[in-house]
Amino acid sequence: MLRFHFMSENLTRVRVATEPHALWEIAVSLHRLQTREGRWAYVPWFRAARVALPGRP
Repeated sequence: MLRFHFMSENLTRVRVATEPHALWEIAVSLHRLQTREGRWAYVPWFRAARVALPGRP
């Protein structure tokens, strides 16, 4: 998990994105799938992907 610590002057410069950033979505998804909890949360998808992509790590 990412934690950000802001001071009051920082909060005046914060901008909120209108949509998710594709690169961050990929990075966070890969991180989630590499944990034991993440793998079990998505086990049906994980098994289907392994069958669909034989011979690839």
